[in-house]
Amino acid sequence: MIVSTRQKDHDADIGKYGEKNKEWKKGVKKDEVERSKKEHEQGGNRGQDGEQDRKAEGEEDDKEKRRQEAAERRMKLARLREQQANLLKERKKHEARERFEKKRKASMDKHSPSKKQKLSSDIFDKLPLYTLSDVELAAHFGMKPNDVHGIYNPLGDGECGWRSVALVEYGKEDHYDAVKSAMTGVLVQNTKFYDEKLGIDVDNLTRVLKKTGRIDQGDWFDTVDCPQLVADLFSRPVVIYTSVFSTTFLPFSSTEERVVDQPPIVLWLRGGDHFNAIIVKEEAVARIKWPAIYPGYSCIIEKNGFSRKWLELYSSRCKSIFISLNYGYQEGLP
Repeated sequence: MIVSTRQKDHDADIGKYGEKNKEWKKGVKKDEVERSKKEHEQGGNRGQDGEQDRKAEGEEDDKEKRRQEAAERRMKLARLREQQANLLKERKKHEARERFEKKRKASMDKHSPSKKQKLSSDIFDKLPLYTLSDVELAAHFGMKPNDVHGIYNPLGDGECGWRSVALVEYGKEDHYDAVKSAMTGVLVQNTKFYDEKLGIDVDNLTRVLKKTGRIDQGDWFDTVDCPQLVADLFSRPVVIYTSVFSTTFLPFSSTEERVVDQPPIVLWLRGGDHFNAIIVKEEAVARIKWPAIYPGYSCIIEKNGFSRKWLELYSSRCKSIFISLNYGYQEGLP
């Protein structure tokens, strides 16, 4: 068989084309493999990035949780400190009340007469008491004749205020010096309380209480500081009647055990220059409408943790305001 030159060339071309086609397919396949590999690597990178993002979010959540827990711990610690501070404050108040009570009792034991007489109506019946008319009692004090044993007029030597207190408390006005000594003891031992809480001039009042001999008008029993001190000393209310104002002074008692509902010590500054003692019957205490309680008493007992028992007893017994005109008393607005 004779093959032409053209046929040989044609076959050669086909052979070359087949080889090129094979090479092209190999190249395409290689490109596909490389592209697939790249896509796989990119997908892996995206997965790693997502995992890193999730990890970062988790770490941020943990940080926020730790911040909240730390804030809660700080709040709990602050509350605990506040509770401890309040407990310490209450303990100090309790200790201060105990010291106040101990000093008051020690002063009474030291300066009071050795045998205090228990007062009764029989004892008062033996005293030289005088009385006022029904109209005068009602006008001056809002009392009735059967409310009182009578009125006692002590010696007018400048000691009449303390003499009146001694008469009501001990049954004898001559024990006025014991009253002054006991008042001095309570005042000196509780200087901080009377100075800072009540605004009493402790140095001046101590000088007044220690003074003997001739007593000038400036050293008489006053109508504000002395009544409060007497109320605290004997743990019983003190009522002051004057032509200018009238007031009920309640004791500052540390415990309710010391609150005994007995007749108050009632002092009348008659004529503006001489104290008399009004002896009130025990059964009349609850029915008499007493003068207003000294301003600020409620606030002081709340701030210092004193017993409220006296306030509960006398808040309904006392008028709110007294207006005094020539010894005539009118009740003010409720």
